[in-house]
Amino acid sequence: MAENTPSRPARWVKPLLVVSLAVNLIVAGLIGGAMLRGGPPEQMHPDRSVSALGLRLYLRALPADQRRQIAKDARARRGEFKLGPKLIRAHMRALAAAVEAEPFDPETLRVVLSAQSASVAGNMAIGQDILIDRIAAMTEAERKEFAAALRKPPRR
Repeated sequence: MAENTPSRPARWVKPLLVVSLAVNLIVAGLIGGAMLRGGPPEQMHPDRSVSALGLRLYLRALPADQRRQIAKDARARRGEFKLGPKLIRAHMRALAAAVEAEPFDPETLRVVLSAQSASVAGNMAIGQDILIDRIAAMTEAERKEFAAALRKPPRR
């Protein structure tokens, strides 16, 4: 009488299972990491236009559609920004020159830093205008929801 012996799986099955497990672990890690870090990438890394305007703190309190609209408004006004990559580099070169000047003059350094502050303040004024326009377009219920979200401590 012939015995029924189980056939051995093909050689490629074991490596395929290992690769499948690895892919599943990577996907689970990405999802878990996003959940632990606080949400979707646009919330964790907002548009640079928005960051340049000093609006990052307010974005966390806004719903996604409002965040997208603020980013769109900021991109539309990018030409008005007082502080961009070229000006930042110019400020840094001026700061470096003031720091290494001999004799060192603290007043020159103060002037360079004041110019940087003025550039940042100009961008923040644009950001505040955008934020005011967005809040003015909200309903009373949306404004109350925004205010409540502002009172919540940030998630870490």
